[in-house]
Amino acid sequence: MPSNFLRKLLARHRKGALKTSDLIEELKGLPYRNLRFARVDLHRGLRRNFPEVIYAKGKTLPQIVAIAEELFKAGNPVVVTKLTPRLAGKLQKALPWIRAFRSSRMAAGPGAFFDRAPRRRGRGLDLLVVTAGTGDIPVAEEAALMGKLMGCRVERLFDVGVAGLHRILSARKLLWKARVIVVVAGMDGALPSVIGGLVQCPVIAVPTRTGYGASFRGVGPLLTMLNACSPGVAVVNIDNGFGAGYLAGMIIKAVKSEERLLYIEASAGASGDMLLAGFLDLGLPLDSVVRSVRALGLNPAGIRLRRVFREGVWAAQWGFAGEGPSVSRCRADRMIRRIEESSLSSPVKRSVIAVFTRLAKAEGEVHQRPWRRVFLSQLAQADALIDVAGFCAGLHHFKVEAVYTSPIPMGCRHRDGRGRCQETPGPAAARLLRRFKTVPRPFPFEWTTPTAAALVSTFGSPEACPSLWVKRVGHAVGTLRPPSGPSVLRMLLT
Repeated sequence: MPSNFLRKLLARHRKGALKTSDLIEELKGLPYRNLRFARVDLHRGLRRNFPEVIYAKGKTLPQIVAIAEELFKAGNPVVVTKLTPRLAGKLQKALPWIRAFRSSRMAAGPGAFFDRAPRRRGRGLDLLVVTAGTGDIPVAEEAALMGKLMGCRVERLFDVGVAGLHRILSARKLLWKARVIVVVAGMDGALPSVIGGLVQCPVIAVPTRTGYGASFRGVGPLLTMLNACSPGVAVVNIDNGFGAGYLAGMIIKAVKSEERLLYIEASAGASGDMLLAGFLDLGLPLDSVVRSVRALGLNPAGIRLRRVFREGVWAAQWGFAGEGPSVSRCRADRMIRRIEESSLSSPVKRSVIAVFTRLAKAEGEVHQRPWRRVFLSQLAQADALIDVAGFCAGLHHFKVEAVYTSPIPMGCRHRDGRGRCQETPGPAAARLLRRFKTVPRPFPFEWTTPTAAALVSTFGSPEACPSLWVKRVGHAVGTLRPPSGPSVLRMLLT
């Protein structure tokens, strides 16, 4: 019984929708359910944050079905391992709601992906599953699927055994991105020790039965892995891909509990100066912005950070006391060259270049021109350049791992003073936000600027935001006030 299922039961009882006698009946079976041939542990999801998993080998189809139904009725995700193809087909007929994964010899029911991790562009890799040979893939797929069920972002790297070391060396950049690596190998079982000497993350070694007579059906590679020369290599039992994926998931969850997530609540709209002001309100030192301005070859004189009381909260507002620095209108390739030649730190410089490249490509699609030859009129303004550099500095200052946003507000088409039809946001900004949820607003106001659209689309995830343990809250306002609705942007940092 997972904790969210128990909370729903208690909430229904508190509202009067569930009788006390019915609640007691539900809680009677909380520790386990006695089926005579099995005592199904319904309490494991509360203790370990993952429910009991059904080991199919040695069990009959009626037994597997009965255990799965008890887990399902208690609100637990259902996962079955070590299924034969024939048994998997029969199980799907008996339980139409379950899905078989033949490559991993597993099956999972609805809710099994309850903690699936969202994709994070450019923010690392959770679990990498590596095999020495093609014959090790079934065990590796078991580890990969188990890691995915536990909420990990998983990638695979197959057939890179020690018989051709150049294959694993050519993939070293992928190895360096992973937080945990599961290495599945038979034969001599030497690959985990080799990978362990190349990376700084934990390596979980899985011996398999792949090999000839002297491998003793996996005992040979098991002994090799237990005697691994490289420190940081843990070993599970022969063909235990499930155990390796489970252990990797536990390690990654422990790491993720400490990672930094940023949530941008943009119901008031978003602009570059608001996003930077939000970071300043979260605690980013103003000196970091001043250093970024100097690194770009601009004059930081006149930078002003104000506190504004609006809508019941104090919010940050940043800008220039007078007329700020200016830069000439230029093409995208020249702007990127200017950033490359600046003295920004390497991580911030790469992030700023990524923002301008993304915007230039969107402009190129709109105007049907090579993106390097596009003129960035608005983002070439000095304040927008500072907004982007300051926001990127904030991401690296707080070591933000992933960025999520609320639905982005969009304005409506309207006619300007000359009678020309205008879109808000413009076509390029709208293209940048294609994968993100948006909210239409019936006002001819630029709720989301191209600078904000470029920042959100570069670093933000279009997936739903996971639950947050908020440690800091920042509020920001822009120089312009929307005609209706809230005008304060809020940023939450874990």
